[in-house]
Amino acid sequence: MLKQKPRARWRFNLIPSRAGAGEIKQRALVPTMQILTRIGLALAWFTGLASVFAAANKNDPYLTWLRGAGNAVVVVASLVVVTLMIGRGVWRGGGWPGRLLLLLWVLPPVAMQWAETSFEVRKWRVLNTDAARANMLGRHFVVGYSSFDEVARLADRGLISGIYITRHNVAGAGGTAEALRSEIAALQARRRVAGLPPLTVAADQEGGIVAHLAPRHADVAHELPAIETPIEQRECEHNSTHHSHLPSFAAALYP
Repeated sequence: MLKQKPRARWRFNLIPSRAGAGEIKQRALVPTMQILTRIGLALAWFTGLASVFAAANKNDPYLTWLRGAGNAVVVVASLVVVTLMIGRGVWRGGGWPGRLLLLLWVLPPVAMQWAETSFEVRKWRVLNTDAARANMLGRHFVVGYSSFDEVARLADRGLISGIYITRHNVAGAGGTAEALRSEIAALQARRRVAGLPPLTVAADQEGGIVAHLAPRHADVAHELPAIETPIEQRECEHNSTHHSHLPSFAAALYP
């Protein structure tokens, strides 16, 4: 005849101890931590690749917003990530995937320096193009600019046929139409000395919300009539008010 086990022993086995409960909670957290770790690794790889791409193409027009402070942010972020990864022992204990990730984050500053060197080499080659080829190709280019010295070098060598100006050129020239007029006159004088035709001077000023030279609609909104005015009359009065700002700027276009 089998002996029945004491109930107390069954009760002891069925009710988990505090240590057992903690262990169960830890086991329940393991999948969540694994998911978060994988998401973090995926983000690290994606961000690292994006940083390398941005650094290598930093001089392309679609990445102009990264120039200046943006370049500094990419370099600093790369150095911070590399420092943190080395501090956590990724190089020694992370295996080859961890080492590859670390090397990936080392690349942005290197790629940025390579891009800058390549850009300077290309610029030197362009500025030293022979005169005949420069004049043949330059007549097809009208460029915007932020540096007078840079655009003057292109104008002197016949590498451009015109310039495109906006409000930032007015600000860069001294903030007045007369200052911009003097800057354009200086460029035209350099063209004459080089024996080249005058530069075409262009601006995108349509008189409505497209106002890249004169004040925008919002800048002269306080001068507009009340909204109760009929639409046709309001548009005519707006155009009249808006265009009243243009003469001083228009005079600067053709000194």
